[in-house]
Amino acid sequence: MFEGGIAAGQRHTSMTDPLEGTPYRGIRRLGRGATGDVWLAEQRALQKRVAVKILSGVTNEAVVDRFRLEAQALARIAHPNVIEVTDMSRTPAGSPYLVMDLLEGRTLAEELKTRGYFSLEEARQVMLQMLAGLTALHEQGLLHRDIKPSNVFYC
Repeated sequence: MFEGGIAAGQRHTSMTDPLEGTPYRGIRRLGRGATGDVWLAEQRALQKRVAVKILSGVTNEAVVDRFRLEAQALARIAHPNVIEVTDMSRTPAGSPYLVMDLLEGRTLAEELKTRGYFSLEEARQVMLQMLAGLTALHEQGLLHRDIKPSNVFYC
């Protein structure tokens, strides 16, 4: 339910590595949001692929602090319907970033566009899983501020 996956319609490239100087190597941008980008990256020492959300151009410390608090809360959640956050830091340029498990597949929006609809039972199962993930977030005091099919991964 968090932006940490490779979706077919979200593959973008960039010539510069925003993670240069960190333990991660940016491979390509997966998506762009209002406050930053999500990158496919590789943890250099372990050669493990991950998703990295980087806040860019954010100078408001209240936004940066909220990002840090949300990352810390997400890192405490161990739930199959919530993305796992494994690291958080700042780039040498000062941009905060968080590292998440890399999910592969499609967003719910892409799945719906391809299939057209779900059966009633399958729609019910998807909704129950989404609600279970949201409940886990709420138990940590987090609110997902942008629930929509393009922000939900269908695995």
